[in-house]
Amino acid sequence: MKSCKQDNTHGTLYILELLKKVMGILTIPIQKKLCEGILRLPSLGISFLTVLTFNVLASLFDSYSSYSPLVIPLVNALLELQPHQVETESLNSYTRAMASGYIHLSNFKHATCMKKLPQLLEQLIPTFQSNSKSVNANTAQCLQTLIPTVLTKAVIQGAFISLSQDTSKPGKKDEEKKENKKAEGKSLELEEEIGKTENDKDSGDSWEEKSTQVVVKVMQCLLVGLGYTYQNSWEFVLMVSFTFVKAISDGSNQTEEERCVFSNLLQEFTVNVTSLNAQNHLVESVQKVLYVVLKIIGIQKFLSIIPLLWPSIDYSMTEMSTKSNNLWILQFLSKYLENSQLNYFYTVLYPISTKLEENSKKTKAEGKSIEAKTLSNFSLQIWKTFPRFCILPTDTPNVFPKMAPLLRNFLIQRMKLRVLVASGLQNLIKKYKNLLTSLESSEEQKNMAKESLQVVSDTCKNFLPALFQLYMTNIPATDRTQIYQVVDCFLGITDKKMVKDYFNTTAIKLVHATTSKETPALDSGENDKTLEDKKNLTDLLSVFVPYLEMTDTELMFRTIHPLMFSKEALLKKKALKVFHKICDCHRELLRSNMQNTIEILEKTMPTEKNASFKIVRLKIIRLVLQETEISVELLQQLLPEVILSTREINSKARNISMLTLFELGDKCVADTDTGSGKSRLKIFLDVISAGLALDPHFVATTLQSLSYLVNKLHKHITQPHFEELLETCILLFSHASQEVVGATLELTRVLTSSVPSAILSKKAEPLVTKLCVYSNERKNKLRLKVRVILDIISKSIGLDKIMAHLPPPLAKHMRKSIQKQKKGKQLKKSNKDSEGDDMEEDGDDDEDDLFQIPKKNLGNGTWVREGKSDSEVIDFLASSSLQHVVSSDPSLWKRKRDLEMEFDKSSDGKFIIEDPMEEENLPKKRKKEDRLVTNDMIGLSKKVQATSALPSNVETGERYKKKGVAGDVKGKSKFEPFAYIPLDPKQLNKRSRQTAHKRYQDVVKTKANKHHPTSGGIKKRTARAAAARKGGKGGKETKRRGKT
Repeated sequence: MKSCKQDNTHGTLYILELLKKVMGILTIPIQKKLCEGILRLPSLGISFLTVLTFNVLASLFDSYSSYSPLVIPLVNALLELQPHQVETESLNSYTRAMASGYIHLSNFKHATCMKKLPQLLEQLIPTFQSNSKSVNANTAQCLQTLIPTVLTKAVIQGAFISLSQDTSKPGKKDEEKKENKKAEGKSLELEEEIGKTENDKDSGDSWEEKSTQVVVKVMQCLLVGLGYTYQNSWEFVLMVSFTFVKAISDGSNQTEEERCVFSNLLQEFTVNVTSLNAQNHLVESVQKVLYVVLKIIGIQKFLSIIPLLWPSIDYSMTEMSTKSNNLWILQFLSKYLENSQLNYFYTVLYPISTKLEENSKKTKAEGKSIEAKTLSNFSLQIWKTFPRFCILPTDTPNVFPKMAPLLRNFLIQRMKLRVLVASGLQNLIKKYKNLLTSLESSEEQKNMAKESLQVVSDTCKNFLPALFQLYMTNIPATDRTQIYQVVDCFLGITDKKMVKDYFNTTAIKLVHATTSKETPALDSGENDKTLEDKKNLTDLLSVFVPYLEMTDTELMFRTIHPLMFSKEALLKKKALKVFHKICDCHRELLRSNMQNTIEILEKTMPTEKNASFKIVRLKIIRLVLQETEISVELLQQLLPEVILSTREINSKARNISMLTLFELGDKCVADTDTGSGKSRLKIFLDVISAGLALDPHFVATTLQSLSYLVNKLHKHITQPHFEELLETCILLFSHASQEVVGATLELTRVLTSSVPSAILSKKAEPLVTKLCVYSNERKNKLRLKVRVILDIISKSIGLDKIMAHLPPPLAKHMRKSIQKQKKGKQLKKSNKDSEGDDMEEDGDDDEDDLFQIPKKNLGNGTWVREGKSDSEVIDFLASSSLQHVVSSDPSLWKRKRDLEMEFDKSSDGKFIIEDPMEEENLPKKRKKEDRLVTNDMIGLSKKVQATSALPSNVETGERYKKKGVAGDVKGKSKFEPFAYIPLDPKQLNKRSRQTAHKRYQDVVKTKANKHHPTSGGIKKRTARAAAARKGGKGGKETKRRGKT
């Protein structure tokens, strides 16, 4: 390395590559000497040498498992060796080396690293002005790694202590001294926490002041990066900004005092980040940063930094287009707000919403409907933030009792706000319940959640009656769903006695509605209002199921039992839903009433194609099969409906039926070791196979179910059973229904893939014979499946054993397919490093060949393009040598260019195309009768010999040539020599269609102007048509209207 110069770098390169791997295992003195030589190399200005230098130092930093005294001197030296922004590779290596060194310092000398971080930031932030995205991304990644490592919780808390002291009132020095002593005690604890020593501390500054300095310095550097000169790198600066505010959020306790301190610190930073929201490509990045800032300082401080200006309150509606009102923050809050304060919504935003609604009504009364709608939308946007305010608010015990009456009234009276209020109440209850059951929650958080839920539970007696009453009214389906979910949430936190009372009331009302004798309606046989009440009450009963005891559940079952046999399909489905919920939540009741459940399923068979009704029944069947022992009688009763549902249009029904079959199969093979499992599986598959004797649709569904089960359980199926299934497939190939044949082919494909080769060889002859029937070209849908099966059979037992049973065309096809597969395997073995297979393809292959290997247009090699002159020598060690390596033959380039340059070019680059019919281009010493005319207009290459009488269809353009001067001439009663007619869509309407053809009379020959453009043919034909319609000449009417 000492002898390294600009013209002698090869040896140094090898040494650096070696040091990159062994530098970490050398002793400290040797490392010191080597580093002295290494640090000299960047001064030579050789880029690849500089890159390797920084890589060696980065590997040295990463190899240290304990503190090394070389790290600080090396970091100080590297701070003076920063490459220029143009040297992208060197700059990236430098950034990685500095990141490794600072991470080592932060692990063992945290205070020193914290002190040097601002100096590194001052160097790295200007690199964001580079036009290279790799440099910007690498710098951002480096800072994203360093900032959380340096800004630990101890540093953030130290900065908070220092900043809170700075904001104290002046003139109270004695109190400040006492606070400083307390702060010193805290700082010592923090220093012990991160393992600092006395040597790391400066005599002048305390730990808190140093923490504040580094936090403020990082923020100031980021503010520089948010400036206008860095606009190309704002995306990367925002990534680093997110890491910075995330470190502050993780280190703060989010108390009210901390929110005040950090809001003052982050005020300018937040304003600058907010200003970037106007850039569409930065919206997501900006909102991510603002989300963390909102989490740190809270909603009140956040909106004091970014104030919202409301139209018709802070300014008039006429100034709305010129005002910067920041109202986009409402959408941001409705997406990101959480852990906020309900009091802010109740005391600040709700009054503004009310005022906007009042102004909207006044504006509408004045006849300004657009302004009124705008104000109403802003009021609605405020309420859209309410569900986010209800996500783990910190002041629920104090504020929610005041808001409860307001929310209850809005649920009943304000239809526009009903869904938003219901969603907010659900968030409030569900999030607190999740916090109670979460293992990551602290004891303090659980106590807060428990207290808040207790306060909300106390208001249930006011909410639930109103919600029940609202549910019984005629409201939209979306509102009804939200009300149902709110009732469910409230019942989950209500006292059990209250739940029982509400259930008894609902059950009594349902019994009364069921047994009452109302005036029957004309269509359904029941009163419409009574029927609607039955449906709503049945829905409400289902919400009580998870919160009732066994005795109350039995009462509910007896209540809904008559409804499950109702003639009204919707009421019957709702009753079955309640029954399914009872079976799912109370399995003991299901097991004790299993026979009654099966009878209910038999008596409530669906009479119409209703997918939702089938889904409910399938769910109940699945529960029954899970909770009972498998028997032939039970399977015969329940499996047919499950099998038929495997081909339902509704995907949910198909999934439930397939899941039921798979669970039954797993249940059958559970006792395989004892020998009873195989017999149970045999019984299960035999019951399914019984469906093969029914109608074609049921046969196809049965075969599909068998395909799924054989594919999943083939390891547990016996050989005799495999033989039976193969024989069944051979018989079903003769079925008349194509649906059955297709399902049989699918089952055959699964069986041939799963069955042992010994069994397959026994059944190969009849099976292949039947398959060949569907291999001809007339049965296109089945031919592909047949060829796949034949390929599987040939791989399993060999092509020779089935070749005698194949027709000649198919045998030839199979033989060629096997040969191509062998060639492909050989090529793959010989060309392991190549990217693709260079396969040959026969010209007489069948176009529908399934096993045909697609031909790839791969290059045949590479060429080296020589220099422009023979004296130019190519240096293959130079970085520009790759420019001479091409993938096509350079000798063909000249030929291609010659073909392209068939026409001459003028000085300005235009093509010169000579007209062969011009006088100067015609042969001068020829007779007129020997002259040749080329029909260039229709692209003919054939030359037509000109005679005294040319063919009528040849248009040479000679009659438009003016003798003696250049240009064209139009003779009398002749067409234009050329024409440009713009397309006008207005000519297509009915009024202009009669005269549209006149534009073409001078340029094209039509039936109307057969002899002359102005011959008046159209007028004559129009006159004849008018006379014919009036019963004139010919006596016939015509519908032709001026067609040309």
